[in-house]
Amino acid sequence: MAAMLENIYQKFNRECLWLNWVFNSDTATGGQADFFRNQITKEMCVIRLHDAWSRFCRELILSSAGSKAKIGGGIRLPRSPGVNKYSDVIPVLLSTYKKRSKEPAWHSPSECLDAAARLKISNYPTVQTGLQLSFNGPAPIAQLTAVRNYIAHRNRNTAQGIAKVAQGLFISPVPRAFELASAIIPSGITLFSLWIIRLGTMAQLSIQ
Repeated sequence: MAAMLENIYQKFNRECLWLNWVFNSDTATGGQADFFRNQITKEMCVIRLHDAWSRFCRELILSSAGSKAKIGGGIRLPRSPGVNKYSDVIPVLLSTYKKRSKEPAWHSPSECLDAAARLKISNYPTVQTGLQLSFNGPAPIAQLTAVRNYIAHRNRNTAQGIAKVAQGLFISPVPRAFELASAIIPSGITLFSLWIIRLGTMAQLSIQ
């Protein structure tokens, strides 16, 4: 059965709405244990959002290349050259690299679009429009990735990453990663919620 790119987007959107609700539901009422539970919850929401975006991008490209996916108006996309079924997509993609044996970093718009170009997906212009969408200020995925990487791998390099995010938001001194994601931006929402709004816009435009 052919995939519908709209369904892939809706799955991502539902997960984002749930994560946004969980992240912004501050359940800490006092006490050290309560504080740490709240911190861990917010950190896991950041990691989960990053993972959800990666899964969306991967499924977008693989379905566009290998499942005769449906787009607006019920139009079916043709399979990519050399792809006869969905399971062919990754082997065909990896065969286009000289020294690469692992899948791209799907969260990265540049790596995702490079994979899309190698597979010659027919909806590449639309996918490119969505994944390269420009906003005022840093790209949301760059900020999200920096905060996620610090939560997952605390070291000097990742600490420099969140310092740059904080600097771009004029926040000083640099707060803890979960507090940075909780920062209220000029529009009156948390930085985490802004990531969700902007990534959702990118995702929706890329499946049209």
